[in-house]
Amino acid sequence: MGTMPEKYIKKGRLLKKYRNYGYALILPLLLFLVMQIPDSGIAGKTTGQILQSTETEGGKGEAYIVGETESEKSESGKGGISATEKLKLQEPRLFDIRHMEDADFRAVIVSDLHYSDHMVAAISALAPMQNRIEAILQTFLSEVIDLRPDVLIICGDNTNSGDDGSQKKLAEILRRVQDAGIPVVMVSGNHDYTKNTKSQYEKNFSGILFPKLQEGESYIVARDRESLSYAAVIKDYRLLAMDDTYAGDGIGGKYAESTMQWLENQLETAETLKQRVIFITHHNLLPNGSTADSPGYRVENPELLPMLKNHGVKLGLTGHRHSQEIVEGYGMHEIVSAFPQSYPFYFGVLKVTGQSALYEAQSIDFERYGKPYKARMVPEEYEKAFREAMGGESVADYLLKSQGLQGEEFAGAQNLVNRFMDYYSRGILAEHIEEILADPYYPLTERALRDSNYGPWMTYVLQNLTTISDRLAFSF
Repeated sequence: MGTMPEKYIKKGRLLKKYRNYGYALILPLLLFLVMQIPDSGIAGKTTGQILQSTETEGGKGEAYIVGETESEKSESGKGGISATEKLKLQEPRLFDIRHMEDADFRAVIVSDLHYSDHMVAAISALAPMQNRIEAILQTFLSEVIDLRPDVLIICGDNTNSGDDGSQKKLAEILRRVQDAGIPVVMVSGNHDYTKNTKSQYEKNFSGILFPKLQEGESYIVARDRESLSYAAVIKDYRLLAMDDTYAGDGIGGKYAESTMQWLENQLETAETLKQRVIFITHHNLLPNGSTADSPGYRVENPELLPMLKNHGVKLGLTGHRHSQEIVEGYGMHEIVSAFPQSYPFYFGVLKVTGQSALYEAQSIDFERYGKPYKARMVPEEYEKAFREAMGGESVADYLLKSQGLQGEEFAGAQNLVNRFMDYYSRGILAEHIEEILADPYYPLTERALRDSNYGPWMTYVLQNLTTISDRLAFSF
């Protein structure tokens, strides 16, 4: 993974000055080699455009493509609008991040904290801020508490190495959220425990897995005997927190047969009680648009997706890939959460009112919440740390120079790659594909990177990534 920008570029909306601080979570090869210690592989290919259905005043459903630039302008020249714009008209209050209480159901979603309570010697370009993870996490949790969602959802790889000390300290840190009255629903990832350390993990995170509430019954209503999978009911939503690492082989996610039967029982219960299901697991569910379909990144039970489709599951939340993406298939949307200790420091917010659902990726607000943890300068620190980890230049810079590019040609190709990585990291590349392909330096850049794994990967993404990934409007 990785290239980085040469200078800061101002941008609007939420990222402010966070735009070009480095791109440590892009190139699949480094993810394969560096971060996935017992688990490696590259995620799947795209399933195409996301079609959103919205209900018109006349009661008839209309489909809108989210992710195409033209869909934001018109639909077949008839003046149609995207599902996101339609939802803005139907439920404008959903779009105000500071007024989450106006939604019927609110969730903050994050994945791959990779928390460690000790200094990490092997800092890499993938995680140059690993030794600042506590300041980043505390800042993030302060923002979560201020947002006051109905639940904080964490999609696995909660610790970096699954050691006893890190598990205990992370559980203590997360207690801040619980003490604020916000439930925490957390699944395990391949970095969190092995079969030999399952009992240690269960004990250290007992406050989350077996919460002791001051008032009323626990929101956790059912548990799987074979794994650490459980069901939590919050309002009229059944959150299925699935442990996909226990029955796996250390390469990919997998559920035991008994867990699959437990899951089907939970889906049937949700149907009987008319509860909406949110499916949460660490490894991915659907092929995606940023890499070829390889083993190791997806849950390996072939019957899983047909089962979810048969029971009408519309939303899956996963992580593992350290990059923000949204894909569609089997009648559902899968939101893959990004890596919050890397640019653009993303977490997700899901708001539902009636059947209108909105998901938006947000950058951690270090300026507002980071002062108590000396984290206000984390974006600037990230830029420096990333450059040091990369030896002063990005992978793309090195490859371009090795092909003899210099002067104006090098600057043009470098600028193109930096913009590509910026858009990709922020989950908006699909809106800028035409811009990248039309750049006069694109043919030169493609030729220069063709013989490395970097160039074919960029080409693949430009051909297959068709949906925006930092926001999603859909009917729940």
